[in-house]
Amino acid sequence: MSIPLAHVSEDHLRTQSLKDHAAGTAGFALAFAKPIGAENAAQAVGMLHDIGKASDAFQKRLKGAIIRVDHSTAGAIEAIRLYHDPLLAACIAGHHAGLPDFGTRQTALYGDGTLYGRLKAEIGAEGDIERYDGYRDVITPIPPAAVRHPVWVRDPYSVFSYIHFLYSCLVDADFLDTEAFMNGLWTLFSHVFIMPFDRIQYKRNKKKNKNQNN
Repeated sequence: MSIPLAHVSEDHLRTQSLKDHAAGTAGFALAFAKPIGAENAAQAVGMLHDIGKASDAFQKRLKGAIIRVDHSTAGAIEAIRLYHDPLLAACIAGHHAGLPDFGTRQTALYGDGTLYGRLKAEIGAEGDIERYDGYRDVITPIPPAAVRHPVWVRDPYSVFSYIHFLYSCLVDADFLDTEAFMNGLWTLFSHVFIMPFDRIQYKRNKKKNKNQNN
């Protein structure tokens, strides 16, 4: 099985794996959201935002096929499946086109452009969204129990401010990681300026195991 890619450089000489892009985006988003205590939520959207690129259709698109693939809705659907959280789903669904209107869970229809409408997409060979489950071979989502929103997010006003902040964290993180790769700076960024999420986890686990053995 080939490793799913997230990006191909303009000269077609370099590729960025979906795993590396998810880790880099999650790392940036974590740093942006930490001051308000939303680092785990930011990590969660960073890891899931592009999982729709694991579909066969998107991989063909990267190789030059002229086809349209909705990869953002796939990540939103997975956020609901894993976290039952429309705030996270909305950030992922809109990370290219802007935050969508939520719509109404009961009356929204697929194709109406609302979040709940998009969440009603059918997944599969003959569905609205290409299968993307291959992402699970390369990306491990943040555990549901670890994802918490800040305690001050309680009323409609705080939710409005919070979701726009979280959305900005994701969009900026996605842009910076993609730009770094396109400019040939991925190695520099990942090993010097930021530490990808998987390396952060490795160091945490190593320190934890060391403490347990002492």
